[in-house]
This record gives sequence, structure tokens and C-alpha cells, in this order.
Amino acid sequence: NGDKITPFNWLDWVMLFYLVLRALLTFSRGGVMGSMLALLGAVAVLFFSSHGFRRQLRKSLPYIVLSLAFFVGVFIVANTITNNFLLYRYQGLNTTEALTGQKTGDKNILTGRDEIMKADFKIFLQYPGFGVGYGMGEQYRARYYGQFAAAHTEFARLMSEHGILGIIFMLVGMIVLPLHFFFKEKDSLTRCFMVAFYLLSMFTMFHAAMRLALPGVIFGAAFMRIMSLEKINRSAGK
Repeated sequence: NGDKITPFNWLDWVMLFYLVLRALLTFSRGGVMGSMLALLGAVAVLFFSSHGFRRQLRKSLPYIVLSLAFFVGVFIVANTITNNFLLYRYQGLNTTEALTGQKTGDKNILTGRDEIMKADFKIFLQYPGFGVGYGMGEQYRARYYGQFAAAHTEFARLMSEHGILGIIFMLVGMIVLPLHFFFKEKDSLTRCFMVAFYLLSMFTMFHAAMRLALPGVIFGAAFMRIMSLEKINRSAGK
């Protein structure tokens, strides 16, 4: 909408460059791609619910193209700093594979997370009622995965450690309640933030389970109502 974070446009771009560069240099593919998908989801909500946003978006197409070129440029800079290892990371290659050009195993871009998920599913099939108990999944994964491994996907962990109760929680807490809030809330800005926070929390749980505080915090933030000061005053009768 033309607003600036700082008093100067160039300083906004410098801050954005620094933040994107730092994000890329963490080598966290899930964090970067999850944030991008969450942002796209939020934009999609505004696009389909706000005529004014669609009109503004059409006017901003040149800036969108410029922004995409900017992000590609930041990626090139980050890849140069890391001597191409950032690109290798997003290709799912480890150091040996990058240096020799030969695959060292059957790993794919999920870097073993799919095997841990398979182990969780096998645990669930063996203990479908109440699972193996909170925190016990790591011990039982050694049987099916071949070594002790922490949960990397929260949804599979809920099944293996909590059984059918975990599935019920996912259905109610992660699907029914968010959908109820989304369709009950008519404000497009609230819906936008809800989708952004919800998707980011889900993507984070998918690749990092609950090993970080982030997904729990932003999942709760997804249910905030965003109201302008004018609307608050009107609701208060001022």
C-alpha cells in the first residue's frame, strides 16, 4: 500500500536484503519454503476476498516482478557466499555428493524424514489405542528405523505416541477449529493473518515437529482478530 517500514525506501530494501540473506544462510529449506507458501496463502485469501486488493495487485505488477528479481539476486549472493553449497542443500545433496557428483545412498530431498515417518506409522499400527506414550517414540523408533531418532513430523508423532487420541486431536484441533474460525470470521485481514500463521505453523510441524517454540506460538496467533482502531471505537460506541 506504499507504506514504508523506515523513513527511507532504500533502507527498507537493505533490511529486506539482510533478513532474506540470513534466512537463506540458515540452510533451513523447510523454514524458507514454508514461509513463502504461507505468504502465498495469505495473498490468495486477500485476492479472493478483497476487490480493492485485486485492483492494487494489478497496479503493483511491475513491483512484484522487481521483488522476484530481487529475491533471485539475494539467493545468488547467498549461494556465492556458501560456494554453491546453498544450491546443493536445496537439491538434497550432502557434502560428499556435492564434491564427487556421486550419490552416497538412497536419501532423497526429505533427508530421511520419510523413513522416520514410516517408523511412526508402524508404531501406530502396533499400538493404535493410546500409542506408546509421550516421549517414548524415540525409543520405539530404534526398532523400525534402526537407530534412536527424534520426531521430525508432528503429525506422525501424534499417531505413534498418542494413538487414536492423536488422530482425534489432529482432526479437531488442526482442521475443524481452524475451519470454523475461518468461515465464522468475515474480516478479510483477520482471515489473511489466520491463514498465514496457520500454514506456517503446519509447515513447521511437518519438517521440525514441535522441537521449536515457533509453531505453537504462531498456531495460537492464528486465532487473533485483527481490528482497526476505527472499528474498535465503533464497537465501543465511541
